[in-house]
Amino acid sequence: MPRILLLAALLVMCTGCFSDDSDTDSAPARASSADCEAAEGAPATLPAGQRLAWAEGARLWTLTEDCPAPQLRSEHDRDIGRIRWSPNGESIAFHDGRGTTVLRLDAGSSPRSFGSEEFAWLGNDRVVIGRSRLVEAGATLVVVHVASGEERVIDGALAFAAEGESIAYWKDAGACPPEVLPQDLRKEGGTPIGRRCPRLAILPPGATDPSLTVDVTEMLAVMPDGVPSLGLTSPGSIDWSPDREWIIFKMCGIAASGCVDTQHVFELHVGSGVLTYVGDTAGPIAWAPDSSSYVYVQSGGRPYDAYPRPMVVRRPGGLGDGDTISPSGVEDWQPAWSPDASAVVFTSFPSMRLGDCQVCAPEVPEEGIWTASLEARTQLTSSPEWVDSSPRWSGDGEWILFVRNGPEHESAGYPKTQLWIMRSDGSDQRMVLDLSGAGPHSFPLDYLYDWWTPPD
Repeated sequence: MPRILLLAALLVMCTGCFSDDSDTDSAPARASSADCEAAEGAPATLPAGQRLAWAEGARLWTLTEDCPAPQLRSEHDRDIGRIRWSPNGESIAFHDGRGTTVLRLDAGSSPRSFGSEEFAWLGNDRVVIGRSRLVEAGATLVVVHVASGEERVIDGALAFAAEGESIAYWKDAGACPPEVLPQDLRKEGGTPIGRRCPRLAILPPGATDPSLTVDVTEMLAVMPDGVPSLGLTSPGSIDWSPDREWIIFKMCGIAASGCVDTQHVFELHVGSGVLTYVGDTAGPIAWAPDSSSYVYVQSGGRPYDAYPRPMVVRRPGGLGDGDTISPSGVEDWQPAWSPDASAVVFTSFPSMRLGDCQVCAPEVPEEGIWTASLEARTQLTSSPEWVDSSPRWSGDGEWILFVRNGPEHESAGYPKTQLWIMRSDGSDQRMVLDLSGAGPHSFPLDYLYDWWTPPD
């Protein structure tokens, strides 16, 4: 984990993120759309049907099956990032430093811009955006039809997530009750100190008012040991199940440390409103495509404690702590489910624990990209010079895209960064794109590219 965090911090300084100093020559040459005809017959770096979009400073590029060379799609006067394909792969939404821009890949289409910082696709034709308002109210939640520009204002939101036609969002709920504040911010006698708390709201398709809300006192009531020292005052990520029947969300406090390292995880059944406290996590949540399970990285409930942090598979509505699929002595990170929900791909590395190791495995598995089911683990990549991370499955389950970092770029003095692809068994590994470059960039690496593949 520390190696990945260090590399991620270095990569935030990367702009352009492209150069010709790579050790390999398998990355495609740059080309405008006019060069596509001349490039016919060039070796394809992406399997048929797949599409890749990425930012080079203030320029947006794509690589698609229609053209074997990268195409320049849009230029701006500020760095762009937060790139996300529409579900059907026909449009791209991104942030250009001023607001959200949506670009259709149709010939002759012009970008449409909407003033907002956060966005999520709502189907293929609309985006939900958050326009800044007062600090305590967060932003105005707006659904925008991309083609017509028609807008529908919903509510004030601190953060939001969309799945299909449904939206879940955090809204301001006023002053926090003293019992949910972190211990180090409670005054004697439990007097609140002006901290405002969020409320989770669920908006059904086409509705303007929430059908269900959950406040912090309800969350506190389902925690078996009462509120921990981290408190319950700061909203975290919201993750819909693909069938839109469940929501996993995170909460934390505002203690001096801990929110980044550990957050409290809750499970909500949207239809019944049943709320369950799951545990604590130090990483993202990943739902299985069939909504049968989700996977998360479990933490010990205190900052930088209880190493290693195992990866756990849990069924929504199930009892117990779920099934641990991490052996002792390792930390697993960045999980993603295969399309058939049979396995998880993830980054694994030796545990970096504090103090003496009491439960280390005799032989710690090598660092790299792995897959795992409840029955077995399989290593796909390993290199003493490179750090592989951020794996993603293709829609048909045949391919995995991942990031490869290091060694240091000869002229820039920070790690080289490349996008690679391989088959799901680890074979046929090849570089798709060299993301090495120099200079500062406004967005972290994960915001600088997005990969679209057709469903199986």
